Amino acid sequence: MKQKLGKIITSVVISGVLFNLALACNSGEECFKKGFDLYNVGKYGLKSCEKFNYGKGCFGLGYLYEHGDGVQKDMNKALSYYKKAAPSEEKLCSSNDGQACYELGYMYEHGYGVPKDPNKAKELYQKACKLKYEKGCK
Repeated sequence: MKQKLGKIITSVVISGVLFNLALACNSGEECFKKGFDLYNVGKYGLKSCEKFNYGKGCFGLGYLYEHGDGVQKDMNKALSYYKKAAPSEEKLCSSNDGQACYELGYMYEHGYGVPKDPNKAKELYQKACKLKYEKGCK
């Protein structure tokens, strides 16, 4: 009986996850890519952040924890990862990495891991845009 109940609960949970994933994307390909990307960010983001202190990996983990994408939503963990990301993202941005400039702008816009500074965020978004990182052109 317990085994059967466990299978039913597992099926319900999986159905709920798949339903929510379907709501978050518009095509099978998009859903697959999103699932694959979340898996990789979690798997490789943790290693790149913890072992190599790579800003983009730390930022990715912060973002996942902030939004609860594939992990339990946890703002304390998110802020910790954002704070860890900031110095590396500063270096990458100063080396003209548009994605890093955008991510750093996001952190300044919201005050995640750095002091909240809307003017600095705007400046970083503009730099990201000039570096052809489209998200910075909003």
